[in-house]
Amino acid sequence: MADPHAARTVILGADTPLGITFVRLALARGDVVGAVHPAPARVPLLRDLGAEHPGRLHLLRDDPADPEAVAAARPDALRAIDRLVWAGFRDTVGAAVPGTPQNHRLDALDPVTLLESFRANAVQPLLAVRAWRPALRAGHAPRLLLVGTWLGSIALRHDGGQYGLAAPGAALHAIARALAHELDTDGITVLAGNPGSFKTALHGPAFQLTPEEAAGGLLAVVEGATPAGSGTLRDWKGRETPW
Repeated sequence: MADPHAARTVILGADTPLGITFVRLALARGDVVGAVHPAPARVPLLRDLGAEHPGRLHLLRDDPADPEAVAAARPDALRAIDRLVWAGFRDTVGAAVPGTPQNHRLDALDPVTLLESFRANAVQPLLAVRAWRPALRAGHAPRLLLVGTWLGSIALRHDGGQYGLAAPGAALHAIARALAHELDTDGITVLAGNPGSFKTALHGPAFQLTPEEAAGGLLAVVEGATPAGSGTLRDWKGRETPW
């Protein structure tokens, strides 16, 4: 049974490796968790987590075309939430960052998938935040984390390419900055998250972070965030990343 004093966290983008890791780690620390996934009932890991944490995991079916309906369908336990994490950043064919087979180089730009990447990685999270704003506003010391990609940092780029991730990543950072100012009146602290380069497969490069390291670090950063830091881009160690 859920602790009535437990933090209430909603993870948007629970269908990505990083997103589902956020779900697992938030449950492990005792949160009441809402996992928003396109087909949650079909995911064995989510079903198993629900059995392991009865009453604390609530599965919501994602509908990118109608985020207002998704938010409205939340159970009573999530009428007010304390943390909202958007972890759905991906390339335009559905794979999680960092891989991107499209729009990697200038001579291979595909305007259709490039625009789709903007829709999925910048417009969609903005609409989702609008839908969940009333629940977040009603929470305790509410905090919003928008997880993007280091490729969206203009200052850190010292090479070319990766336009399909870099451009919407920079847009997401700008959105986080603007939201920090607009949601300040609601008492909501907003952070953009830089998860670094993390593994999406067991055989990934040894130098890459594990999803547990990236997600766990960002969760700790969110918990330590203060209103004074709202609107900043932070990595998994809490360091401020230049825009």
